[in-house]
Amino acid sequence: MPASQEIREARKHSRGIVTRRKILRAAGRRFSRAGYEATSLGDVAKACGVAVGSVYYHFSDKRTLLLALMDDLLDHVSKIRPEGLPLEAFAGPNPRTSIETWLRRSYQAFQKRPSIYLVLLGMAESDPELRERRRRLDQLAIEQLTLMITYGQEHGRFRQGDDPAASAFIIHHSIEMAVTQLLVRGTELADTDVVLGSLSKMICRYLLEDEQS
Repeated sequence: MPASQEIREARKHSRGIVTRRKILRAAGRRFSRAGYEATSLGDVAKACGVAVGSVYYHFSDKRTLLLALMDDLLDHVSKIRPEGLPLEAFAGPNPRTSIETWLRRSYQAFQKRPSIYLVLLGMAESDPELRERRRRLDQLAIEQLTLMITYGQEHGRFRQGDDPAASAFIIHHSIEMAVTQLLVRGTELADTDVVLGSLSKMICRYLLEDEQS
């Protein structure tokens, strides 16, 4: 292949990557604001300023686009290295405050893309590919939480003797259940701040060596 053609192909490939990223970002925003069912590929094309044909070039249908969004999320979470986790904060002088801060930040992260997360929860049972992505997201979250609990135990802040992986599994799914209800029903059942505060206290009672009540 002549050098000039190679350059043209490289530029075309680069433009394709940029367009694909624009489509994914726009789809994430649209799904979060309008919901998955109410969003069409035409809506996504309009939101990112490309022809609808460009969207179909990269994604054959809306489900394929959703799977790609899940893959992007998985890729982001999987690249979080141990040094990127709040390990020092969990072993610091005030782990209660650190745990509550971490919990509230986790909830804020869920809020940024609630429709995508709720679509994943709602469709996972009937869609094997989405179910596998949800399983992998849970696995990554539990692995990272296990590292944090292990670190806290090694530094004498968390109760000794508990299995970190089992503790991480219980805490992760407790948070997931509470957060899902808050996202679905809002303040219909309870005030968000009160729920997060109570959940933080529950986690502290479970993890901290000196928590007696």
